[in-house]
Amino acid sequence: NYAAHAREMGSDPERQAPFFFSKPVDALVVDGADPAYPSATSNLHHEVELVVAIGAEGGITGWAVGCDLTRRDLQAEAKAKGRPWDAAKGFEQSAPCAALTL
Repeated sequence: NYAAHAREMGSDPERQAPFFFSKPVDALVVDGADPAYPSATSNLHHEVELVVAIGAEGGITGWAVGCDLTRRDLQAEAKAKGRPWDAAKGFEQSAPCAALTL
């Protein structure tokens, strides 16, 4: 669904290669806990994601279903200025995640 989502966000999937972002460790929400609504946003979006855990040796150590939370208003502002999206994507409690399946 990358192409459809790229178009939804105003990009052309034929012109831009996919890119990756990471979530810091404090983004992770586990054990069924509810994340708090983040500050500094009025436009919070969510997307269901496949989570892949990569071990120290670079191999896959597990899989899970996760939720990627994004502060779209901050993301749009960063995109318009050509800045990184860290504040929009990698904030505290922005990655609720089920338990890993090995």
